[in-house]
Amino acid sequence: MSRDLRTSQRINLEAPIKLMLDDGSEIECRSFNFSDKGLYVLLNSDQIASMDMGTILRVQFQGMNYTPPIATAEIVRKDSQGIGFKVHSVDQVAQ
Repeated sequence: MSRDLRTSQRINLEAPIKLMLDDGSEIECRSFNFSDKGLYVLLNSDQIASMDMGTILRVQFQGMNYTPPIATAEIVRKDSQGIGFKVHSVDQVAQ
């Protein structure tokens, strides 16, 4: 049985997200929920399988009426529907 280590309230929000990997590739997906310390995104099985636990990448919400900041996040959870990320830092707004 796993323990829930979350200390921040999650907000359910399905919104477009862009995942930016170190190799320059990008994955367009949708969020399921987020908090100030993490987020969970919905992905297909091939996308889930292609990413390893502990991978650090950049995450940015899309479709806003402003340019949202880019967060640096680590993969800390994988399941059959998506991936959970722990946010390490939030960078300045992309130009």
